[in-house]
Formats: sequence, C-alpha cells, structure tokens
Amino acid sequence: MKTNKILATFAMLAAVMMAATFIACSSDDDDNKVNKPTLGKTVTWDINTQGNANVPAGEKWIITGTGKDTPHYITIGDGATVTLSGVNIDAYNTKDPTVGFVPAITCLGDATIILADGTTNILNGNPYPGIVVLTDKKVGTLTIKGTGSLEAKSSNGAGIGCPWNDEHNMGVKMDCGNIVIESGNITATGFQEAPGIGGSGTNKCGDITIKGGNVTATGGFGPGIGCCGSESACGNILITGGKVTATGGDWGPAIGRDDMGMGTCGTITIGGTVYWDGWGYQNGGETYLTTKPFVYEQ
Repeated sequence: MKTNKILATFAMLAAVMMAATFIACSSDDDDNKVNKPTLGKTVTWDINTQGNANVPAGEKWIITGTGKDTPHYITIGDGATVTLSGVNIDAYNTKDPTVGFVPAITCLGDATIILADGTTNILNGNPYPGIVVLTDKKVGTLTIKGTGSLEAKSSNGAGIGCPWNDEHNMGVKMDCGNIVIESGNITATGFQEAPGIGGSGTNKCGDITIKGGNVTATGGFGPGIGCCGSESACGNILITGGKVTATGGDWGPAIGRDDMGMGTCGTITIGGTVYWDGWGYQNGGETYLTTKPFVYEQ
C-alpha cells in the first residue's frame, strides 16, 4: 500500500511538471525550492535574489527587482496575475535545462501583467521576445495594465509577440496568443524581420488590442505593429484609446503586414474606422497606416 501511494504521488508530480512548458530553475539555492500552492495568498518574489520565477496557474505574485539586470526569467501559469515592480531581465543566452533558450517572460495561457506605479520594468528576451504567449496548450490572452512602465525588446523577434524563428532550439512552436494593452507606458522594439508587437518569421500572433496607455512600437525591418515574414500572421488589430506611436522599418508600414506581401493580417480598426479589411486598404489606409511614425491619440 505504501509503495502504491508513493507511485501515485510521483505520477501526480510528473503530470504537473509536464503541464508547464518551462520549469523555473537556477544554480541559486533558493531556486531549488518547490513553488507550493499559496491558497489565494499573494506571493512576493525578488527575481534578483531568489532567481527564476515560476508562477503557478491561477496565482497572484508580485515580482520585484533591484533595478540591476539579471539573467533570470519568469514563467506565468494559465490564469495567473503578476505585478512587476522594478524588474530588469536581460535573458542573453539564458537557458532552461529542459528546453534551451527562453524569453524574458513566457505566458502559458491567459495571463495578466500589472506594471506597478512609478516603476520601470525592462525585458530583453535575447535571443527571444521580451514576452511570449505560447499557444501549444491554448490560445491565451495576455493583458498588460497598470501605471508603471515596460520596455520589451528582442534580438530575434518582436518585443512582445513571436520570435523570427526557432534557430536556437527553443523546442516548441512559437506562435503567440492574443495581446491586450489596457494602460501603462509601453515601449516594444522588434529586431530585424520582426515588428515591435506581433508575429514574425514562420510564427503567428493572435489579435492585438490597445485600449489605453502610452504605447510606442518600433519594428526592425517590419512594421511597428503587425507581422513580417513569409509565413507570419497576426489576427485583428484594434486600437480604441490611449496614445499609440508606431514606426515600421524598411520592409513594413507603421501598422499592418510587411511590404513584401508575405504575411497575412486581419482587420485593422483604429478609432472606429477600418483601414484594412484583411484583403486590402480601406478609407485611405494605404497612406494612413504607412505614415512613419504613425501617431494615434484619442
């Protein structure tokens, strides 16, 4: 009977581990602690001193930083909420032993990121995006809000969204779910064939919605917001509020798909007007969406 109980416990733990794409781990002693369920309590975690943050599904965490850059990364379980307060992640060549290189923040489903008031948070996902919403389990939605600031950038893809490719052996398809920005000061910068926010390369991004905040999105060669690449795509782009400044590179408009016509983009609606219907420009969109920089303010 005792043996059966041990086996059952082991099977349960294995199932929990398999449900997560990344396991938080590090050489630091504190990282070897198991993140146990907190039964509704809010966990406070210092990423500089405690290492990688593996936030279980449905939990609420406050992740703080000293402002000094750290190679540690964050994984957010489905339905979890994370408040960032002074976090500065430079994931240059940072690896998880099970999957290889990782983004600065990986969302495993629906996730909410709150930017703490008065704080600046920096996410450098080198060689992957600052934030990715993986779709291998479900098409989740990332919601970003708060009164603080966020700087997200990449050396191989979008600042927020998809990487250009999987040449660094991430081990999973890097399609990205939906992205919603409700408030905050957001700066997203893409690299080479990638937008600041959206899909790139062979990877697809879901819908992109901006409801408020001060959002600055700058593409590499691609658009500020949208998609770039032969098999890239993004869903509908909807801007209803806030101030949005988008700048595309040599291959892309400020908002939309790259000028090569390789990617596909859903409907682009800004301030209630459709400027791209998924097939072609509408209402002067060929001029409006290609202005660099494009600025919209409610």
